[in-house]
Amino acid sequence: MGTIKAPPLHSFHSHRLDLFTQVRHIPYFGGLTLFEAGFQELYRTLEGVSDRTAVVFITDGSPSDPEKALSAARMFVDAQRGTIDIHAIQIGDDAAARDYLQDIISMSDFGVYETAVMAQDPHRMREFVRSVFIGPGVTFAYNSAALRSHCYPALDQVASFLKRNRSYKIYIDGHADSRGSEIYNDPLSHRRAQAVKDYLIKKGIGSSRLIVRAFSKIKPLRENAYKQNDALNRRVEFTLIRQ
Repeated sequence: MGTIKAPPLHSFHSHRLDLFTQVRHIPYFGGLTLFEAGFQELYRTLEGVSDRTAVVFITDGSPSDPEKALSAARMFVDAQRGTIDIHAIQIGDDAAARDYLQDIISMSDFGVYETAVMAQDPHRMREFVRSVFIGPGVTFAYNSAALRSHCYPALDQVASFLKRNRSYKIYIDGHADSRGSEIYNDPLSHRRAQAVKDYLIKKGIGSSRLIVRAFSKIKPLRENAYKQNDALNRRVEFTLIRQ
């Protein structure tokens, strides 16, 4: 970041093992990584851009001045006014650096934390790429069933598909993260699914084609060890069925 240059990662033109090899050869800078300079550079680069943007950091997560870096990150996220998603790939396994990256990611509406070893796991790699380039899909804020603006494109695509393919119904499956009891999370996950159903009805889809199910916290998409995984687990998913 900033004035420090690392070898480019041609991750979407290479075999995943090639990516892993390249990640392993990124120099380890320790405390010399200049987060604050990187965020300032991003601010200049994205000035005037109104489209939703994903930023991926590949870093050891150990800035020379943590407080300055956090301040620069907050200023950057605030300036983007809800259009930025921050993701991080950590080089190394330092626990304090992991927590620090989690704090930075959590400043944006949506972000994913991963480690460089994901390049050895095709499922993790695929999920990371999907999350960054396709987005979070239909996810919810903590303890909320309110639809957020980032959900609308995905829901509009579902509505468009159902209008074109009238022989299908869908299950609308609501989920919650691991916080709270199943007794609390079951109606919460139902309200999330119902909010999606109500939106699709407004888009012209018949109620009889939309079947709501609630799974509380029993089917996490990812392990609930980190805050950002919780954010992915607070979701609605769809399953197509023929009428």
